[in-house]
Amino acid sequence: MTAKNETKNLSEHFSQTQPEAEPASAAEAFSRALSYYADGRSGEEYAKAAAWFEQAAQEIPLAQAYLADCYLFGCGVEQNDEKALSLLEQAAEKDVARALLRLGMLYANGDIVEADQVLAAKYFIRGIDCGENASAEEFLVELQQALMEESETPENREALSLIDAYLHRGTQESLGRAIIFSPLTPQALQ
Repeated sequence: MTAKNETKNLSEHFSQTQPEAEPASAAEAFSRALSYYADGRSGEEYAKAAAWFEQAAQEIPLAQAYLADCYLFGCGVEQNDEKALSLLEQAAEKDVARALLRLGMLYANGDIVEADQVLAAKYFIRGIDCGENASAEEFLVELQQALMEESETPENREALSLIDAYLHRGTQESLGRAIIFSPLTPQALQ
């Protein structure tokens, strides 16, 4: 065996047997978790991500949402819908947009929870308000279209009413600002 091969074998053995250094903070744990999660090509990488998310989730609500995804999809941990839902709800209480969007999708599709279009709309709207604009707005419009195609029920009407009010709120606010800030000229009044 050459010295080069021996060094390679020793470094592989060392990396497999030595534990990673503990992070100094929840932020560092979260950073490591994101790195493993993004590179997740194997169960081992997802398991490391889930372990770091677990540690970071004590202080970082967004880590709860990522950890929930790990449990929801069985990435690095055994799939556990109850744990995923609990983590998502905890993160949603702290207005984590990722959790709000995921809950909206779960309720819209009836995945792991009973379908509830009103709750789905409420979660999507809160997600938009908390910064998940593009994705949540797309899902909100998709939900609106799906509800318009379904048979009319009191729940569907309520969900459509919420969605319509929210989507038109932005238009009304924009119109109000345009009226307030536009110069009053005869052409503007026509």
